[in-house]
Amino acid sequence: MNIGGTNMESKTDIKLTSAEIGALWTTYMNKSLTACVLKYFIVKVKDKDIKSDLEFAISTAQNHLKSISEIFNIEDYPIPHGFTDEDVNLNAPPLFDDNYYLFYLRSIAMLDLSAYGIALPLMARQDMIDFLRSILKAEDIPASTAWDTFVTDSKESPFSDKLMLSHLNTIIVSGLANYAIASTVSMRHDILTDYVRLIAEVGQYGMDVLNRMIDNGWLEQPPKAVIHYALANA
Repeated sequence: MNIGGTNMESKTDIKLTSAEIGALWTTYMNKSLTACVLKYFIVKVKDKDIKSDLEFAISTAQNHLKSISEIFNIEDYPIPHGFTDEDVNLNAPPLFDDNYYLFYLRSIAMLDLSAYGIALPLMARQDMIDFLRSILKAEDIPASTAWDTFVTDSKESPFSDKLMLSHLNTIIVSGLANYAIASTVSMRHDILTDYVRLIAEVGQYGMDVLNRMIDNGWLEQPPKAVIHYALANA
């Protein structure tokens, strides 16, 4: 398998670190979620140009899912269940106008750029670095010209509760990271105080969402790294 010009098979003698496992696991979960959402959008979109953008985005997500599956197979790690066709109802009425789909693509691209930009320095293996770089390069997604949700009057959700809560959790985590980064560059004490307050408030909200996911059995646990000191003391 070749990702970003790197032969994955030549890296099997170097084990994945916990940071790399976590990054791959989270990416798989997020990309499988995004693929479900995009499948629904593609069925409902009317504009041919926007449909082309959506098809490009879902093709990219599916390629990343395939690459991560291959990595986990090589490393003998379980592949996450993630999100499937069970989490989306393609027959549900449209929730949004076509313009919203472009806004969604732009938002997902921004989340990816933030998350993978933070994860990249934590990677140890060159193939993992190349993989994350390939994702960042793939985010060639057009931006909408105005912020507008274009929500319809439909009351039927096309997405499962599991998918919606997981999507919300992803947005919360990204928001907390943005607040934390912003607080490190702020020179004003009053603004810094607001960031600290927001981190605490959003963090509590995120914990409520996380607990609800756990209570419903919707939170998948990634493989754990070997605890060497425990083996030494066994």
